[in-house]
Amino acid sequence: MATTDRTTTNDHEPHDPRAHGVRADPARPAVAAAPAISKAAHKSFVEWKAGVDAKDSASIPARLAAAKAVAQTADDKFVIAQLQLTAAAAADDTASMASALEAMLESGKAPKESLLPAYLSLGKLQYNRKQYDQAAATFERVLQLDPASSEPVMLLAETRNAQGRAADAVTLLQKAMASTSASGQKPAETLHKRVVALAYKGKPATSGAL
Repeated sequence: MATTDRTTTNDHEPHDPRAHGVRADPARPAVAAAPAISKAAHKSFVEWKAGVDAKDSASIPARLAAAKAVAQTADDKFVIAQLQLTAAAAADDTASMASALEAMLESGKAPKESLLPAYLSLGKLQYNRKQYDQAAATFERVLQLDPASSEPVMLLAETRNAQGRAADAVTLLQKAMASTSASGQKPAETLHKRVVALAYKGKPATSGAL
């Protein structure tokens, strides 16, 4: 008979990729209830959770490895990754946080309502670790899930700029501004300034006045 355990991730806001008017709300990929842990993985999971609850940082990596080694089901992988995210957030370990979020999403067990915040949080972590290609792919995935959202457009734009693709960044920000205007709202002044700055950066060098 499967044994059910519950874990909840700590709220943790990764640093925002840029401070140019692109400010995101804290991402909260935690869910209300965890799926069931299999009998095969239960013992190792309980031992690892005890280490996390006790904040025994020395034992956490080995216990995590042991729990992952016996994980058999998608539920196992999701719950283990969820607790890994809790431990990583408490330790401010961004590499482990990103790994945990990836595992949660790859398990296929993340509830639908947690997908967008989880992907956004992952993208920000990847950006701050200068993993720009991965961050861009993650933000593009968010846009597939929520095409009407302006936040991932702006985050993707800053990622494109970090990749050396300022012209693409300008196009994306202009799209975000157009979408905002179409909704009857006025685009933020900081967004206008960012477009101008990036457009200037993307111009080819000239030899001066003719």
